[in-house]
Amino acid sequence: AVALTAATALLGGGFVLPALALHADTAPAVAPTTTAPAGTESLAALTADIARSIEPDDWPPLQPPLEGITYAGAPEWVVDKCDNVNAGNLDRCRYGPPGAPRSAALLGDSMAISWLPALRSVLEPRGVAVQVLTRNQCAAPQVEFFRDRPEEPFTQCSDHKDWAIEHVEAMKPDLVVVSSSITFLGKQVEEPEGDERYARWQEGLTTTLERLRAPGREVVVLGPPPRAGNVQECVTRLSEPADCTEMVTEEWAGVRAAEVAAAAAAGASYVDPEPWFCVDGWCPAVVGSTPVYTDGRHLTAAYARRLAPHLERALATVLP
Repeated sequence: AVALTAATALLGGGFVLPALALHADTAPAVAPTTTAPAGTESLAALTADIARSIEPDDWPPLQPPLEGITYAGAPEWVVDKCDNVNAGNLDRCRYGPPGAPRSAALLGDSMAISWLPALRSVLEPRGVAVQVLTRNQCAAPQVEFFRDRPEEPFTQCSDHKDWAIEHVEAMKPDLVVVSSSITFLGKQVEEPEGDERYARWQEGLTTTLERLRAPGREVVVLGPPPRAGNVQECVTRLSEPADCTEMVTEEWAGVRAAEVAAAAAAGASYVDPEPWFCVDGWCPAVVGSTPVYTDGRHLTAAYARRLAPHLERALATVLP
């Protein structure tokens, strides 16, 4: 509780994270290499584009158009059915160079997998294979969640997390990336209220990260983006971009504080993605002409790939 309170106090803007944390707008720059992902957009340029996208007069022509957006915006894992990974599709859900000498694992729920296009853009050119170990609606913290009714724990999620961590122990990756949607903050069994929700999230994530840590292995928590409006619903002939713009919520900030504290406690790193999505707490659903989210939460593949250079700079000190 003390750690959570301290982390919350730090997250008021212009904050300083622990030494192991990686803040999106303060991470060290990466020296140019032949393996850098396509695009060299600076954070200042992205910030300016976000600011221009908060309240323009009209909708720009969207690229990709709304009808071209699939679930979570990533056709590769939709086709491969890699949103729920198990022993049966494990090999199919490994991306990157065959026989790659280095590897990374991606754990979490559908939020984690919506980061996959950015991670692939960063890691594959470096010769790093990416093993997906995600499951829909299964957030990473070692907390008992439910899906529909509080009296029915989602035991398959707990079993999956144990299986995924056991597989990490077997494959011995150089890097593990963990990410979770905040949706399940409110779906904890016994339905805790107020600060207890964040305390449980922090404690559960600390446990997960500690189980993933190993000598020579980097573990990174990639925070979920703040939410915006659902472009599938709020983009109409009568609406305007401001109708899809939302402010950073208290719940999202609370989860960020809990995850920062958990990463610090477990000796992991944390990437705060807010500067890639928001300006002064306002987060548009479309940046430039690119829809950011498919449904207000999950990233489109197009925007995830746009963030690849920013993600690479944030991960510079831990990349294999």
